[in-house]
Amino acid sequence: MKQAFLILVGISLALIFGYQWGFSKNHQQNTKPQETVYERVIRTGVIRCAYINWKPYSFKDPLHPELPPQGSSVDIISAIADRLDLRIEYTEEIGWGDIGIGFSTNRYDAVCTQMWPDSGKMKSFLLSTPLFYSDIFPYKNNGDLRFRSPDTINQPRLRT
Repeated sequence: MKQAFLILVGISLALIFGYQWGFSKNHQQNTKPQETVYERVIRTGVIRCAYINWKPYSFKDPLHPELPPQGSSVDIISAIADRLDLRIEYTEEIGWGDIGIGFSTNRYDAVCTQMWPDSGKMKSFLLSTPLFYSDIFPYKNNGDLRFRSPDTINQPRLRT
């Protein structure tokens, strides 16, 4: 009786593993690998760009909403696309909080507006190497004696 039970368990396990192995093997053979964004861009020659309305980097002329956005970000990405023999298709205007969501839902391939890095963005997507940096200058009220030199600004008790 015990021997019959072990044979039955062995046959059951063989059938289960055989079915699983055969199913996954057939499934892998019949499923094409998903095309990456890079592969699609190269195949179609089109980069689908979202943009953020932020003058002077990228903005639309309110009198001509049918025209593509304009600005320094648009000029830069257009020059890059020309050199790579690609075309830019502006898909939508987005807000700062929508960037990661649009990537995860495949609504665009890139956000073609220059932006500062921050931890919220870095959780959802990668940023390219900066083309340039923005200067930041501290200002104070005339007569404010708290900040007489750069050393007095760099204090742990001061926050922005």
